[in-house]
Amino acid sequence: MLDLSLMQWINVAWSNWIFDTTMVWVTRFGSKAMGFLFVFILFISTKSRRGTFLYMVSFGINAVIFQTLKYGIRRARPFAIHDVILRISSEEASHMNPSFPSAHSAIALMIATTLSHRYGKYRFLWYSLAGLVGVSRVYLGVHYPSDVIVGAAIGYGVTKAIILASKGGDERG
Repeated sequence: MLDLSLMQWINVAWSNWIFDTTMVWVTRFGSKAMGFLFVFILFISTKSRRGTFLYMVSFGINAVIFQTLKYGIRRARPFAIHDVILRISSEEASHMNPSFPSAHSAIALMIATTLSHRYGKYRFLWYSLAGLVGVSRVYLGVHYPSDVIVGAAIGYGVTKAIILASKGGDERG
């Protein structure tokens, strides 16, 4: 019940034209396309192919975990069963997979954790942007807060474990 109350508070009470405009764009930073683009940019910009490979593995493991949970649990999207404001097109909403956990949050935290490892000086910025992706998912009416929290935990946990297991990945190079 707290999950739904918090979801509705963010989705309805926070309504304003600035969020209506920006959150649709912010949410894209956690998309699967952004995850692939991120790994590709790492591949062409880094000297360490091993490090890039490790981040590709992280992306793959994250995807397997969140997809397995999504289709194992099959939680309905909030807009499908509750009175919330859907801030994406009906067409886009009709093609969405189950709600739990948030893949966008997992991908955003995977990217933030990777960037924090490589560019620790900007850690606050990377995690703040990832947090905004999570908030955007709730604001847009497509996820519950618990979907976002679990997705973020998956993205952070898997990526951090791979970095630690590889003894630093590509050593920020």
